[in-house]
Amino acid sequence: MCVLPLLLALVGVTPHFASGQETTVTGLVGESVRLPCDVDVKRCGNVYFITWTKNVSDVWKRIYLYSNDVEKPLQELANPDRADFFLRNSTAQLEIFPLRLADEGQYKCDVTYVRGKCPSLSYANLITLAKPSLPSVELKGAPLSPGATVGPLQEGDVLSLTCRTQGGKPPPKVAWFKGDVQLSAQLQESKGERGAGDVAATFATALSRQDLGSRFECTAVNEALETPLRAWVELDLHVKPLELEMDSPSMPTKAGTALQVKCVISGARPAAEATWFNGTERMKHQPQPHVESLGDGTFRTISTLEVVLTRHDHEGSFTCKG
Repeated sequence: MCVLPLLLALVGVTPHFASGQETTVTGLVGESVRLPCDVDVKRCGNVYFITWTKNVSDVWKRIYLYSNDVEKPLQELANPDRADFFLRNSTAQLEIFPLRLADEGQYKCDVTYVRGKCPSLSYANLITLAKPSLPSVELKGAPLSPGATVGPLQEGDVLSLTCRTQGGKPPPKVAWFKGDVQLSAQLQESKGERGAGDVAATFATALSRQDLGSRFECTAVNEALETPLRAWVELDLHVKPLELEMDSPSMPTKAGTALQVKCVISGARPAAEATWFNGTERMKHQPQPHVESLGDGTFRTISTLEVVLTRHDHEGSFTCKG
């Protein structure tokens, strides 16, 4: 007859359970991260014991123990010690430092109170992010120094550059740009540890005069970065002259008079060399040219020939080649 009231009393007990909702926490590899634990000191009283576990292949393994007398990291959080637990009133957090890729996963915090009537479970899903390495630029498989100059190359040459970055989680988006224009590139991605990956982007382009002074820049970006990582190279492109003009007297000249002829060669890089011919023969005396820089990175060569005419120059010709 006494059993029924006891059963009723037990049924009437309403223990407090935490909601059990899962909190998602994102951490950066190499830095610290804090996992929250639901603690209700005001409602449940003082904490007696806290156990942190991690879901490893559907098995919950203990990784940290806490009480007034014990603070003990276990498993991958020990040797070296990479964990600390902070409990202040109803605020509790497990700090992991430095964070590793392998720390990603689901964690559970199990709180036992001194009064024993208020069990509490809370969960945290830890997502790890990792910055990729600084991009490196390769030419024909050989690495180039940051900001290096590629060349000299000629119009019509095919330039192919590869940009590589390693270890980003998630694998970064890697892209090539010429100025503000994104270039078409072939991407190659290799998966690494726990979702990290290496990425290579290769582009190839036939060079033209429009590439004069170009800077080819590679960018890498993922969720672990606040701003893109960048690497670039400058192009040294050689181009042929666009124009050759000669300025000579329009009036007949006489033997014994001085003839002055100007030759202007524009649009070459490097500066064109003006060579003078008398008929088909290269002249022994070549005047010192004057070279001017143009805004597009090319040069203008000005060469002025001064020669005293003789009767042998009758119906002859002076030619400038560049």
